[in-house]
Amino acid sequence: MPARTDYSSNSNREETVFNVPDTPPPSYDEAINLNGTPPTYDSLFGSESQTLHFFYDIFISLTRSVYTILISITKGVYDILNLLVKGIIKLLKNIVILILETLGCMIVVFIVIVIPICIIAIGVAFIYHCPQGEYIPVFLLAGGLIGILKQLLYLLARILQREDEQGEENMRQSPIQILLNCCMLGWFIIGSAWVYRGYNPNDYKYIGYSCNQKIFLFIFWLITSAYVLLGLQIAVKVFFRIFYETFLSKV
Repeated sequence: MPARTDYSSNSNREETVFNVPDTPPPSYDEAINLNGTPPTYDSLFGSESQTLHFFYDIFISLTRSVYTILISITKGVYDILNLLVKGIIKLLKNIVILILETLGCMIVVFIVIVIPICIIAIGVAFIYHCPQGEYIPVFLLAGGLIGILKQLLYLLARILQREDEQGEENMRQSPIQILLNCCMLGWFIIGSAWVYRGYNPNDYKYIGYSCNQKIFLFIFWLITSAYVLLGLQIAVKVFFRIFYETFLSKV
């Protein structure tokens, strides 16, 4: 490569001048002050500490929000389950009440309608089978007819009465119903006297001679069952009356 020849002998060149001091550099002990106060944490990590506090506050806020949401969801689920359980219990209660009411209605219909009809049918079937006690079939016929008439009048009165009169109806009865009750009571007492006077458990031949044994035993146990039910009803009322006066009245 040829050398440059365009330089001028009189051209000025810029020169860099370094001024080097005559004193030597400081020693390590002079540069590092071991007796001085160290820098504080805030002076070194002040910005980082503020950032950590900022994220910590965000985390606490999010945690509280999530906790509040979970509490609200738990409360809502509890309320829904509580309503669901109450609804199921109420439904089962209504079903049981409906079954009991239906069963009770069937029992009442059987007592007030079916039994009197059966009594009338038996009285008609065996009206000539009691040569010495012809009053026993007549007792069945009359008792059954009076019972059916009483129940029909009672049902008719319940249908025709207004709702505001239902409470008063439980307190009082019509004169016709009172008259029928008196007739049934008197007729029941007379029939009891007839039946118990002719009953002889040691001589069934006498029962068969005076009246048909089947109809006689039927009416005997019918009257006896009525007395047993009446006694149980009185005993239950007396028991609850004594129990109420002894325990519940002091509460």
